[in-house]
Amino acid sequence: MTNGFVSLVGAGPGHPDYLTVKGARVLGQAEVIVYDALISDEFRALFPANSEIHFVGKRCGRHSTSQEEICALLVEGAQRGKRVVRLKGGDPGLFSRGGEEILALRAAGVSFEIIPGVSSVFAGAAAALFSPTHRGFSNRLVVFDGHALRHDDFDFRPLLAHQGTTVVLMGSRQVERLAAGLIGAGASPELPIVLVENATLADEHVAVATLARAAAGELVPRTDGPGIIYVGAAVALAQASARQAVEAAA
Repeated sequence: MTNGFVSLVGAGPGHPDYLTVKGARVLGQAEVIVYDALISDEFRALFPANSEIHFVGKRCGRHSTSQEEICALLVEGAQRGKRVVRLKGGDPGLFSRGGEEILALRAAGVSFEIIPGVSSVFAGAAAALFSPTHRGFSNRLVVFDGHALRHDDFDFRPLLAHQGTTVVLMGSRQVERLAAGLIGAGASPELPIVLVENATLADEHVAVATLARAAAGELVPRTDGPGIIYVGAAVALAQASARQAVEAAA
């Protein structure tokens, strides 16, 4: 065993305001910080001035650091007796490869903790001012990685069978294919669909459409940032341009 310690910290969907109190406290004590690309630059103001900082961001296939190298950084830092923070976008356990880091730390005998973060699943829905679960509309969620939509043999039928809200992370470039596939599997062309980009950030954008409009190419990403797609009856309660509406009412 080693005297060092690793904290896998969920940074939330983007803005530092969504970092938990515990996450902020641990980050403020960090001696080594290993952080992602999906985190606002404003987080840098929270990094201790004397900390050792490693940017290991990945986005859209452009990987600056391999997962093996990231795991090695965490283990090596802890073996030097350092307090290491692995700052990860969203929640460490949701499509963040946190499981691989957990296995690497265990294999090396490194002590660690997991500090949950606010998932973009809920932050995106909050941006659009709707609840992804709603009595009478949606009693369950199905969340999946949008990269799966690239496969020609993707089966859309299970997404209709669960009768809840479908949430697609990292799939904003696949909106048209998703909508067309759902219609082809028997979904109503009038079923609502929402695309939320850069949730919680200054350039947050919310767009609401129907499957028919999305399949026709009318629902397209406006930014290069991370996007979340929501489909289902409960999504009918969503509002487009929610941030602008809130600012206008302030």
